[in-house]
Amino acid sequence: WTPGSGKSVMVALLLELLFSTDFDVYVISTPQNINDNGSVGFKKCISNLLKFSPTRAHSPVTDDDERDLRSSFRSRKRKDGECNRINGTNFLSFRKFANLCDRQPDKVFGGGKKIALIIDESHEIFNDKKCPPHFLTATLSAFSNNPSHKIFALSGTPGKDTREMLLQLELVRGVAGRQDPEAMLDQRAGGWAERLRDYSQGFVSYVDGCRDLRNFPEDLGCYPVDCVMSRKEWAIFSDRQGDSIRALGGESGGDSETAIAEFFAKLGRSDGVDAAAYRRAVNVARTLQTATSAFWGGPSSGLCALLHNEESVTLDEVKELSAKFEKVAYNLLHPAKALQHLRTREYLPEKLKVMDLTDLTPLDTRHFVYSANRAGCLRLITCLRSLTTESGRAFKQFTVLDLVDPDRPDEYALRNAGDLKLDFEGQMAFLMLEGNAKEKEVLLKAFGYVTADSTRHEGFKRRDGKPFFQVLL
Repeated sequence: WTPGSGKSVMVALLLELLFSTDFDVYVISTPQNINDNGSVGFKKCISNLLKFSPTRAHSPVTDDDERDLRSSFRSRKRKDGECNRINGTNFLSFRKFANLCDRQPDKVFGGGKKIALIIDESHEIFNDKKCPPHFLTATLSAFSNNPSHKIFALSGTPGKDTREMLLQLELVRGVAGRQDPEAMLDQRAGGWAERLRDYSQGFVSYVDGCRDLRNFPEDLGCYPVDCVMSRKEWAIFSDRQGDSIRALGGESGGDSETAIAEFFAKLGRSDGVDAAAYRRAVNVARTLQTATSAFWGGPSSGLCALLHNEESVTLDEVKELSAKFEKVAYNLLHPAKALQHLRTREYLPEKLKVMDLTDLTPLDTRHFVYSANRAGCLRLITCLRSLTTESGRAFKQFTVLDLVDPDRPDEYALRNAGDLKLDFEGQMAFLMLEGNAKEKEVLLKAFGYVTADSTRHEGFKRRDGKPFFQVLL
């Protein structure tokens, strides 16, 4: 599942689905993901259930609601009446879970217990810094080889090579129709892709959170935009990984494709490479894997230097160093051309195909721009504020302080849209969704959105009736 697609929420929903069964439940992950404290992970799941569960979600959520739901999980019982609670002690790091299985096997397996094991960030089971030796072959295999148990594995990066992906597939399949892993790894054999697809059928789900538009703040015709790294941006990024590339015997340099080719060629085998250097190289590979995704939004030293040192920046200059930011800015400034270009995409809503694209101007549109991390938003803000047109700065940012009535700041009352000042009439305005719950509510009301109970907030308007704000980050 891609970043932002709901893996943490899925953990909570799995707990709910398992609640009425006789399975003992364990949630295991990295120490950072468990927050080094199982009670924190348990509380997060309770909070997610009250927000997203089809049967339990409601608004507003009170402290009593959370306390009552926690109590019901802690008092959970089997069909035979024996206590089978779910609480913070069921959330463990990989290492703590392995120790529990080794030192107290009767507590885990005794009495013919059936166990449901939820592995979050499952690609980390191959990380010897976070897992004890033989964690996969001993601890996890004990569950996978028993048909009474179930394993759920969640990951945004399911392995650095085919072998790791297949080993995780073996875990979730259990003993159901296993095939020889070595045969499955032979990609030269005819029909390999079809065999792997059939082998995965019913055991693997792929969710691309970048295209799940249900949680967008306004029921407009939203659409995703693909974007790949520019050559110059790739060169700058790969050059910053120089130490790890050199550790594998490659040369890191500028636009050279040879260095990157050597890097990946050596990554496939660890023989003859220092173990610590090899682990660093694997981490670099994962970073590069993220960097080359269609929704790339990572940092670029060249872009930062351009935006912070130049008084004005053009789209062409941004394109050289961050193709994603250039694509976003182009879609904001030229929505009719962007929609015309995208109207043949299969995943576009039908209503976009019948819009009158000729009369669409930037000020007529509103855009919700999502980034999986705050740093990406902050860099995009710098980019938008630096772009210039013949009239001046193309975009102007406003904050909560600009939107709240200065005479009633504690009430978070909105001021009049006419009190907000632009630098020139055609300038576009944007907001960043941040702050506490009250501040976010102010930002959403000013931008325009529809609440979960279908209450519509039209947002601030300009004198000619067009939206005052065109972009919400």
